[in-house]
Amino acid sequence: MTEEKELKEKEEIRIQKAQEIEDKANMKEGYKYIFIISILVAFIIFILLLWNYLKYKNQQSLIHNKKLPSYLPIFFIFCLLIQISIGAFVSGLDAGQIYQSWPLMNHSYFPDDSNLKDLFSMKALETPSIVQFIHRNIAYFIILLFIPFFIKLYSPET
Repeated sequence: MTEEKELKEKEEIRIQKAQEIEDKANMKEGYKYIFIISILVAFIIFILLLWNYLKYKNQQSLIHNKKLPSYLPIFFIFCLLIQISIGAFVSGLDAGQIYQSWPLMNHSYFPDDSNLKDLFSMKALETPSIVQFIHRNIAYFIILLFIPFFIKLYSPET
């Protein structure tokens, strides 16, 4: 009777593990759709920015005033493209699940599960915490670099 009971218990455990694996697979399936939607939205924003840049470039009034250097909008669009690409790594590695606190990553600026030398290694884009760190810092860079230019661009002329 004990052998039969042990077999039943093992079968129940096997069924339970199979159910857990199936549940995880279903969750991953949902992440794929979230990833697709987020990349789609990011590229729509990118395309709208590119469209506005081309519209801005063709406006003679802004070109004559020389409010912005001509390379700046291209550099901005390039930075956004890099940010979108790193965002794809964040999504693909589930790096957003590691540090869900902002602006710090578990009470420190740099992730506590990595070393600074990991940031400059060949496997930096394979380490989820480093990828999330890079993604955050590119966003900080874009914001800090371009806020003054947007203020200058949209300020009233004197």
